[in-house]
Amino acid sequence: MADDPQEMFRIRVSARDGVARNANVLKGQIAPHIDFVDTGNGIEFELYAIKEKHFNKIHAKLESAKLEIIEGVSKVLSNKKTQTKTTPPNEEKHMSTKPYSFVSLPDKFDCSAPLWHDGTNNKDTLSGEIRCELTTLTPLLVGWEQQKIIDDADSKNHTKENEKWKCREQQKIDDADSPWPVPYECVVGKELDNVIDKAARQEHPDAKESKKQRRVERARVDYKKRVRSKVINCKIKDVGKTIDSKSILSPLRAPWDRKRPVILPGDSLKGLLRHELGALLGAPMERVAERSYSYRPNALFAEESEDRYLLARLARVPEDGYELEPLEPNGPSVRVPKKLELLSGHLTFSKKHTKRANHYCFDKTRGKPYKGGIGAGEQLNAKCQLYRGVIANDRSTPKTVNVPETVQEGYLATIRHLADITHGHFSERHPDVPKTVKKDEAREHILEAAKNTVFSPGDLVWVEWDTKKECITSLGWHYYYRWAYTDTVRWKSGTDERRERRGLFPQPKELEKDENGAPKALSAVRHLFGYTGDNEGCKNIGEPKEEDHPQPSENSSKNPMPRKDHTQLMGRISVNSALEIVGESDTEEDRFLPPTFLKELGMPRPSAVEHYLKQPYNPKKRPSDQATLVTYGDVTGYDAPGELAGRKFYLDRKDAENAEDEPWEDHSEANRLNDRSTLALEASKKNRTFRFTIRFRDLKASELAAIMIALCPNQFSDILEGTHKKGYCSKLGYARPLGWGSVCIETKQLLTYRPSEKKPTLESVSDVETWTKDNYQTTEKQEEWLAIHRRHHPDAGDYPRGKDKNIHSYHTKLRAEHSRKRRYK
Repeated sequence: MADDPQEMFRIRVSARDGVARNANVLKGQIAPHIDFVDTGNGIEFELYAIKEKHFNKIHAKLESAKLEIIEGVSKVLSNKKTQTKTTPPNEEKHMSTKPYSFVSLPDKFDCSAPLWHDGTNNKDTLSGEIRCELTTLTPLLVGWEQQKIIDDADSKNHTKENEKWKCREQQKIDDADSPWPVPYECVVGKELDNVIDKAARQEHPDAKESKKQRRVERARVDYKKRVRSKVINCKIKDVGKTIDSKSILSPLRAPWDRKRPVILPGDSLKGLLRHELGALLGAPMERVAERSYSYRPNALFAEESEDRYLLARLARVPEDGYELEPLEPNGPSVRVPKKLELLSGHLTFSKKHTKRANHYCFDKTRGKPYKGGIGAGEQLNAKCQLYRGVIANDRSTPKTVNVPETVQEGYLATIRHLADITHGHFSERHPDVPKTVKKDEAREHILEAAKNTVFSPGDLVWVEWDTKKECITSLGWHYYYRWAYTDTVRWKSGTDERRERRGLFPQPKELEKDENGAPKALSAVRHLFGYTGDNEGCKNIGEPKEEDHPQPSENSSKNPMPRKDHTQLMGRISVNSALEIVGESDTEEDRFLPPTFLKELGMPRPSAVEHYLKQPYNPKKRPSDQATLVTYGDVTGYDAPGELAGRKFYLDRKDAENAEDEPWEDHSEANRLNDRSTLALEASKKNRTFRFTIRFRDLKASELAAIMIALCPNQFSDILEGTHKKGYCSKLGYARPLGWGSVCIETKQLLTYRPSEKKPTLESVSDVETWTKDNYQTTEKQEEWLAIHRRHHPDAGDYPRGKDKNIHSYHTKLRAEHSRKRRYK
């Protein structure tokens, strides 16, 4: 709504079940183009729309959200500045601004019969091309190749004694030794000391408390030792001092013409179109990687309170306390605890051993056996001291309790997660792999410890104890033990076996085959772009079954390979590369930003459940406890695991269009010497223009209209009844979370193929907007999809950061607070 009073249409609704809701969440779920104003502490809302007919389309959605209309449509004069929105008391700050958001998956996925390339079922279809123009709204860099100043092979010879690396002169592109050399020279002497000293102080600022300053000083010394031999002076203009392992990203530029226009690869544009169509048409997600995650139940100490019902307790392993069980069928065996001797729940921690009762302390020499750290008493990747003994001054008689079967299964799942180097804890995404620990070594160490070391008779271990049900809910061999979530990214836990997560696997209709072994139907994106079977989202489509194997002949001892004529299908859309339009008077300074040291892209992964899982708002979304996050499932039977939020889209940031703000850059010495951030060269400035063509074959008119809307949300926003005054845009390329990559694509010409006896021709559609409007078919997700493409998106911002301005520490704190709150009723 505008700031000045204007005539609006309003209805009033109320939550039928009396459960408070969040206005912004309802707006995203029901109608992004309708304003929701909370007038009754999350129970009653006023809905405002510019057109009365907007309300006619949301009755079903209001019903599904358990909202009822308590006052019909009326005309009002509205001023946004005068409206007061009540923030529900339980709404968390972390749910506000971020650089991305999600378009949720539809309730069901539509499939239709495939269109083959033999021309047998291409009646009433269109072929031709769409000629498009792309304009940059913020800086754009679609990286062609990312390289380091010195690659791993070269760095082995990088020593000051080696004359080759003392001063590397600029070389030509066709140099025989390196096709893309980066000219530089090493920094030495006082100049080097000044650079690394300043970087060390930026990386490790002075502590606020004097007693912690010594730790800061040690960190600075370690930092200087680590980077001293790596600092170089890059001889590319305006770059200066950096680190030899700094990643450099630059665009692909054409070899012809003295202007050398920038080329945006067609694969990147096709990926953009495929992603947009998948969300707009509500198709399953294809390339969602499998990941398993875990949390630390004892990440934060839970203070004693009447509401606390889950508490951490020490327990002793009895002589017959474990049994060996296979981790998986035909897999290695591990010790699985069956019963434990529970120590008093009133033990308190003491730094030193005393004679007073009911306390425990860590003591290596006099304590009972204890396996500290994830390495079970051995150094793996621990950052703190490992304890190997515990004194528990417990004068009560230990209580022997059985370990529930669900906890035994959870323990086995945790060991599988820790040992899974492909999808689990020590996979390549772990920050300590491979610099601190190699993933294969971590797996071997954990499996060896799980079989022969942990839960030995007499060991003291930790359990989480439910005081209400009087049972163990989770356990581990050290205080900060990890416990695997019940669900993974791709799989949900079931009563008997794992179940596929909805929207990540081929649909049942896609796995049905006709008499020729071809799939009977395909979902929307696969229908347009085809499939290859190289990912889990397309696996088994068109694959022959075992019964399809031909019988061996009398003269052959082996079964012949079955025919696989339908395991792949070529798409009907191709996108060529976009070419920059360069004027005669355009200079390099007009076209490109100077070399830019980008901020570190600390991209949260799906482990950030506060964003990647749906977080429905109501005060009791977790009836079992006081925690405010829905996770992948903390403990079996205690909380309901969440659903994936959907497809991720980066939001357009208002501050990225202001040249003075430049929220993407960080030219500090610490960032220059940070090998986790990137140096961007020749990023295109805003208001640069590119042109490209999309060619299509045998498309239905409705499919072609959907493609143009998916590619050009701003041009065709009226068809979707978009009312955002700033317009709409798409995101492409590198550094999108930092504000780069906002583009506006426009269809300049639509040409359709017309066969002729003399010469086939391409016929231009005279009015593209009208043709698209006449042929477009509305979709379930179009309002949600369009809303996420708003320019100057109101929810867009930088990654949330902790007090130390670190992205990772923010998410770590959130998870720690969650682990504590879940222990209170």
